[in-house]
Amino acid sequence: MILLALALAQTGPAIPPPPASNPRADEVTITARKLRQVEFGITLDRKGRVKDCRITKGVGDPAFDGFWCDAAHACSDEGHVSTDAMKACLKTREEEFLAALNAKYPGGRTPPATGK
Repeated sequence: MILLALALAQTGPAIPPPPASNPRADEVTITARKLRQVEFGITLDRKGRVKDCRITKGVGDPAFDGFWCDAAHACSDEGHVSTDAMKACLKTREEEFLAALNAKYPGGRTPPATGK
C-alpha cells in the first residue's frame, strides 16, 4: 500500500492574486484557498486504485472537506493510477469544482456553509 499525502493535490501553479477591481475574483480566490486547506491521505491497492481516503484536516464544510476524497476516488475509477495521472486529474477536478461554484453563485454571492 502506498500513502499519498495532501501534496498530491496541492501541486500546480499558484493562484494569482485577483484584480483589485473585481470583488468576485476575491471570493473565487478565497474559495480556492479554502479548498486547498483540506488535508487528506489516500491508500492505494496493488493496482494503484484508491482503496481508502481520509480527511486529516478539514475546514468544517462537508462540500470542501469531502471534495478531495470524492475526486481521488473518481480519478482512480477512471484509471488515473500513476502519481502524475492522479495529480493531473485532481487538478482538473479542482478547476471544474471552482468553475461550477463560480457559475452557481455569480455576481459575488457567497455559497452558504453547509455545516457539519
